Amino acid sequence: MSKAIVWFRNDLRLHDHEALHTAIAAHDEVLFVYVFERFWWGNDAFGMRKTGAFRTKFLLESVQELRVNIQSRGSDLVIRHGDTGAELRKIQEEFNFEHLYFHLGFADEETKLEESVKSELADVSFHGFDGATLYRWEDLPFDSVDKFSNGFTSFRKKTEKKKIEVRPLFETPSALPELPQGITPGTLPEIHGLGWDEPETDERAALAFKGGEEEGLNRLNHYFRETKKLSYYKKTRNGL
Repeated sequence: MSKAIVWFRNDLRLHDHEALHTAIAAHDEVLFVYVFERFWWGNDAFGMRKTGAFRTKFLLESVQELRVNIQSRGSDLVIRHGDTGAELRKIQEEFNFEHLYFHLGFADEETKLEESVKSELADVSFHGFDGATLYRWEDLPFDSVDKFSNGFTSFRKKTEKKKIEVRPLFETPSALPELPQGITPGTLPEIHGLGWDEPETDERAALAFKGGEEEGLNRLNHYFRETKKLSYYKKTRNGL
């Protein structure tokens, strides 16, 4: 019986989730995991907190909604706290999974975290997907990274000229594999446990950002369909 983990990171959704879609299609048992990585709540090189109160609140709302959505489909989200590699190793010792599915990061700290997890789980097969771009790399009109456009305008003209189509979405699953026996789901932390008080929204704020997949889809629908603001983005983009 093959076992796999879907490691959630910034992709806190079930909608159009290639890593999740591929994992549940390929394996008998799948565990869904999110780790509150302690690094993100530490200080940077200048002594500043890496994750502020508003971002922490937004993240907690997003993880909570993800858990509810997974539970409504017959499973649960396993939540852990601490060093991601070490926590996944503990789960590996309990669950004995052979495969790990996740969406790739591209910034320096995200890729370093991936490498540390890979070194901790050297006996596990990693399956990384690009879940944050409109196009797939192999669909773009560039032969290599060296020929990739450095500026947006040249990139846009080349992609428009080729009339590249966006690939279809991955469907949101209606059911998910049950949480295996013996695995403790874990608890969602309070914002105080991550070092912050509940932040107060300034009345001058243009948007009251709320975390969660549903809010994200609502925002996209509002921007692209209801107001059609993309149609005149070029006129307003510099008016911030």
